[in-house]
Amino acid sequence: MCYSFKRMNTRNIQSFIDYKRSVLYRFPKLLPVKNLISIDGVNASGKDTLALTLKKKLAEIHGDENVVIADITHLNGSPKLARLKTILKDRIRLVGSRFDDLKDKVFASALNRGYEELVIPALREGKIVIMPRSELSLLQFTLLKGNDYFVKRRYDSIADGTISHRLCAGHRIFLNVTVEDQWKNLIERGELSLFDPRSLEECIEELASQSEMRRKAECSPACLNSKILDVHNPRSHSDGLPSHFESLVMRVIGEMDLQTIQQLP
Repeated sequence: MCYSFKRMNTRNIQSFIDYKRSVLYRFPKLLPVKNLISIDGVNASGKDTLALTLKKKLAEIHGDENVVIADITHLNGSPKLARLKTILKDRIRLVGSRFDDLKDKVFASALNRGYEELVIPALREGKIVIMPRSELSLLQFTLLKGNDYFVKRRYDSIADGTISHRLCAGHRIFLNVTVEDQWKNLIERGELSLFDPRSLEECIEELASQSEMRRKAECSPACLNSKILDVHNPRSHSDGLPSHFESLVMRVIGEMDLQTIQQLP
């Protein structure tokens, strides 16, 4: 059972209550899973490239069939994510609009569905799951709005673990870039998404929210039992992209604890 970003009526509220009870029954407290790897960073920091390179290298060790990427951000990989993508397309009519008011709600819904249909089934099969963006990105999105009340609510929801089905990544990678590198990467993309920064000033705001999220994450129950890895991705080395990311990933793997793989009940 999942909840959406639509305004809740009485039936939706009851559905959410039933969903939360089922989650609490399965996992009475937050469960860190070390073969669940999250990658958080601002737009155009290299999350998808890092995830693909990390999957390639881990597959060489554990087998290709035992390492998967949960492509939740792009709403791919499951029927409920596909339906959410359709709903989002129906709501977005004005090309070029940012829809910041929907960013965290859309991703919260996507994350909840992604855990149900992608992450949990893979973990039950004993696979390593890589997530380019985790529930911590929700906190970053809320920090951008600058409303302390909503920041606290989002922080508490992450600490509670309801959105992530009471699971949390055992390995958390924070991918860092400079504001100049982020802006240059966005320019090279050509076509920007509806949620990408549109100016250097917006990049500065996004990086500031990422830094604040990283600071708050250290005190969150969702991170207390996670191995945190801070990774810097310098654009100055991006001419040799494959070798650059491969060396970066090998350093990351060297700091991970994946000697034994957890399997969810």
